[in-house]
Amino acid sequence: MTNPCSILKEFIWKHCICVLVLVAVAFAAANYKAVFAWLSYEFGNNLWNILTAIGTLTAAVVAYYALNQAKRNAERATFDQYFSQRLASIRETVFDERLSKKTIFYRYKGSDGQKKEQQIIKELLSGDKVPKCDLYGYDTWDMSTFKTFVHGIIESQEIQGLQGLSTRGLRKYWEVFCNRLAYNAEFQLCFGVIYNAIEFVHHSNQPKDVKQEYIGILSRSLSRDVLFCYMISLFDYHNASPSEYGNILKSYGFFHELFADKEDKKIIKDALPHDIFALFNNK
Repeated sequence: MTNPCSILKEFIWKHCICVLVLVAVAFAAANYKAVFAWLSYEFGNNLWNILTAIGTLTAAVVAYYALNQAKRNAERATFDQYFSQRLASIRETVFDERLSKKTIFYRYKGSDGQKKEQQIIKELLSGDKVPKCDLYGYDTWDMSTFKTFVHGIIESQEIQGLQGLSTRGLRKYWEVFCNRLAYNAEFQLCFGVIYNAIEFVHHSNQPKDVKQEYIGILSRSLSRDVLFCYMISLFDYHNASPSEYGNILKSYGFFHELFADKEDKKIIKDALPHDIFALFNNK
C-alpha cells in the first residue's frame, strides 16, 4: 500500500518545480529588456565572433580553391597553346609535299658518277620543279615516303615467302631505305617532332587522364603508315631493345591503332621480327 506521506511529498515537489518555472518566466517577462541585454552581452558577442570566424574561414577556403582553379586554368591554357603548336609542327612536317606526295630515291652508281649526280640533284631539288628521274639519276615513286616504306616491307616479305625479316634484316633495310632518300633529313625530322610532342605531354603537370587524352590525339593525328615508320625508327634507334621511352609509349597505347588494324597487324606479325609486339604492343 502506498504511503500517504510519499504521495504528498511527490505532489509538493512537482508543484514547487512548476512554481519556480513560472516565477522564472514571470521574472523574465517583467524584465525582458534586462534579460535580453544580458544574453546579448554574454552570448551575442561570442556568437558574432564565431560567425565572423566561420565566415572568414569560408572566404579563405573559397579564395584558395578559386586561386587554385585559376592557376590550373592558366596552366591548362598554356599547355593547350604549346600542344597546339607541337601538333601543327607534326602536321607541317608529315604533310610536307616532299614526303606526303611522292618518294624520291637516289639512284646508286659508281662513286665518281654518284658524287656528280648528287650535286646535280641537290641543285635541282632546291627549285620548284622536280626533274625526271631518268634524266638525272634518281627514282620517283608516286606514293608517300611512309607508304613506300610499308610497301617495301610487304614486298620483302613476299620475296622471302612466309619468312619475315629478322631483326638484323629489318634494321639493315631501314638503313638502306633512309640512305637512299633524297629527303632523308625531312623524313627523320618528322620523328623528332613526334618525339618532342610526346615528351612535352608526358612530362607536363597535367593529370594522368589528360595526358592519356592528348597522347591519343597525337596518335590519331598520324596515319597508320606514319605510325608504322615511327615504330620502326624507334626499333632501330634503341637497337631492337626495350627502352624507357618505348615503355612510355606502350603504357599510353600509342600504337594501339596500328596493332588493332587487322591488315597492319598481319604485316607486323608476318613480315617483322616478333619482338616488336613485346616492345610496342600494350596487350
